Formats: sequence, C-alpha cells, structure tokens
Amino acid sequence: MWRQIHDELHRRARVSIDELQTSIERLAAQLHTTTIDLIDNRAWMFQARAPLFPKQALIGWLDTIRKIGKAPGSGAAVAGGSGP
Repeated sequence: MWRQIHDELHRRARVSIDELQTSIERLAAQLHTTTIDLIDNRAWMFQARAPLFPKQALIGWLDTIRKIGKAPGSGAAVAGGSGP
C-alpha cells in the first residue's frame, strides 16, 4: 500500500506544471466551443419542435398585410402609410 502511494506521488511530481496549464487552457477552449454548439443545436431543435399554428398564423398575417398593401383604395393607403 505504501509503495503504491509512494509511486503515485513520484509520478505526479514528474508532471510539468506548464504542460498541465496548457492542457487546462486547451480543454477550457474546447469546452467553450462545445457548449456554444450545444446551445445552438438545442435552440434549433426546439424551433423545429415548435407547433405549426403560431408559424402559420404569422405567415397568414404577413400575407394579409401584403395583400392590403397591393389593394387599391383606402385600405392600401392605411397599410402603405401614405395618405392624402
């Protein structure tokens, strides 16, 4: 048992602090990049799983606004923002 502890302490003493610091910095950068990728992928996943009704309602509203803007008469003036 004491021999194992001695050997482990000896092995750890031979490790370079600079190498450990470099490894920590590299892994921290990798963790940062991976976290950004995870957040991005989860956001797209939740967007893809969103119900279609709100999307369809917004598209329908946009189509209606476009039609009002193309129509002649007072409705076009109101929607277009240009008046007499």
